[in-house]
Amino acid sequence: MDDRIQKAVLIAMGKCHSPWTIGFSEAQRRAIMADKNWKNGFYSADAPPSEGLAAARMMGMMMYRSAPAFERRFGRELQDGHDDMLQVNSYLNYQGDKLVKRFDANTYIRLTQAMDTHDVARGRGTYEDVLGAIRIPLLIIGISSDVLYPVSEQKELAKLITQGIYYELVSDEGHDAFLIEFSKMKEIYTSFNQMLFSNLSTLL
Repeated sequence: MDDRIQKAVLIAMGKCHSPWTIGFSEAQRRAIMADKNWKNGFYSADAPPSEGLAAARMMGMMMYRSAPAFERRFGRELQDGHDDMLQVNSYLNYQGDKLVKRFDANTYIRLTQAMDTHDVARGRGTYEDVLGAIRIPLLIIGISSDVLYPVSEQKELAKLITQGIYYELVSDEGHDAFLIEFSKMKEIYTSFNQMLFSNLSTLL
């Protein structure tokens, strides 16, 4: 690793994309390709595979959060002004339609494919050798309710990296918790920096 980097933070990720996350991405891509407007990726700008892209985004939103978070936020409440639509249905449809207006389906597919290739040891040796060669302190944060990148993946990183320090963000917000739990994230960062300063002080 570049000597100019003194420390780093890894949040809710693993050493590679797991079969679980790859499979989930494939399901999203299949939803896009099943759209009648897909046309093998050569769709018209005026008629993109909007329904498929919206469905893929809706799946994504489910994986970025958690069952407890959805229960707390939506329950089984009906959407205002509707007799046959629950709030959770309205929310997911809104998120799907919102993405369609600002994102391209081919880009979504290529992005998920690129993510699927994530593997820090690809063509470089074993995970033990590659990650064990890192000599700077790394803060590795897992999120207790993350179903997309379970905490077992972050704990594994902490074991493989010589100076890997694992902290767990306890939250029922799912993978997106690091974008929501600002005060808890600040506490983790502060504790990590204080620990590094304390260790440095003992060496001086």
